[in-house]
Amino acid sequence: MNTAWQKTLRRAGVPYFRIYDLRSTYATRLSAGGVADEWVIQLLRQGDSHIFKKYSQMKLQMKREALEKINRRANEMTLHPGMDSATAMIQ
Repeated sequence: MNTAWQKTLRRAGVPYFRIYDLRSTYATRLSAGGVADEWVIQLLRQGDSHIFKKYSQMKLQMKREALEKINRRANEMTLHPGMDSATAMIQ
């Protein structure tokens, strides 16, 4: 399996990474995309929800980062009161 994985990456021109990382990326993107945790667990064929905590923690971090961005934008808008909201959002 490892040889086939390395050949595949080489043919695709992709730097090496562990095949297991695909699973993590898949779970993170499903979760971030709003897929219910129960469905992500089923799609991963993960019976133990304790292992799933890793992915849900990533989702929480992504939400925190999004809220921080929104907060920064709101603060910028209060610093520049003459700017309309559409202009502020573009910047």
